Amino acid sequence: MSVFSEKGFSVLGVGTNVAGEVVDVGSSVVKFKAGDKVVALLNSLGRLNIARPEEVSAIEGTCLPIVALTEHKALVDVVGIKLDGSGPRINILVTAASGGLGHYVVQLAKLGNARVTRTYGARNIEFMKSLGAYEVLDYKTPQGTTLKSPSGKKYDAA
Repeated sequence: MSVFSEKGFSVLGVGTNVAGEVVDVGSSVVKFKAGDKVVALLNSLGRLNIARPEEVSAIEGTCLPIVALTEHKALVDVVGIKLDGSGPRINILVTAASGGLGHYVVQLAKLGNARVTRTYGARNIEFMKSLGAYEVLDYKTPQGTTLKSPSGKKYDAA
């Protein structure tokens, strides 16, 4: 069964991430065509379907929807960050910033012009640098275990 057929999936749990290639579309589908590479979140509330960038594999794509939407909701709805950078600049602490959820938070927070202090393991320092670290804390060092900002700034959210 095609993800984009008019009948949809017959079994939807809390949420399912899928990625792949569109095989067929119903007559009312205008956003996608056969052959498009996609990522989708399927749940009982509906579907979110987006085009998958060429550089993102189907395996990588299956990790995107639920994680990215969770972090987006936390930053926008709970913390109040405006992802267009128009809001006030705030300081955020992200623990386990090189992990599956943390690196999404870091990137989204930077879109919102936040100063992000992140904790990480020493083996991930290059990855943290590639994300444009404002401040970093190795959680295995005495300074890192305190979670205090190296610049002394107070966190607005953690």
